[in-house]
Amino acid sequence: MAETGPTAFLALWNDIERGREAEYDAWHTREHVPERVAAPGFLSGGHYLDLGHPVRRRFTLYDVADLGVFRTPQYRDLLDTPSDWSAVMRPSFRDFLRVPCAQEHVERWLGGRPGGGLPPSAEKGTQRTRAGGQRPEKAA
Repeated sequence: MAETGPTAFLALWNDIERGREAEYDAWHTREHVPERVAAPGFLSGGHYLDLGHPVRRRFTLYDVADLGVFRTPQYRDLLDTPSDWSAVMRPSFRDFLRVPCAQEHVERWLGGRPGGGLPPSAEKGTQRTRAGGQRPEKAA
């Protein structure tokens, strides 16, 4: 994995079954994102909500050291043996899209910071979690 800054990221878009939004937000904030950023090679994670979109209103962005992060035993274990809460939430995902990407010219289209290119409505309620157990904070 890269020793310097991130060279890859994981972008996810999804919706959640109607009526489960509050539970999804609690699970995503308290368990899912912190669990991911604790995995080796994950540098930060954040989630965004854009109520102006009819589908895939939720967006999650993880900065990772490199694409090799997704082949580590620790990450594979997170996918293959989900927590009880994760196992309960997964069937409620709708319109799920998961895209691991290598970073190239990212500053141009993200405005030089994670989420910088998101529409203003998507940045409302933005939360970021950094690796190393730091608590979520409001994005600037």
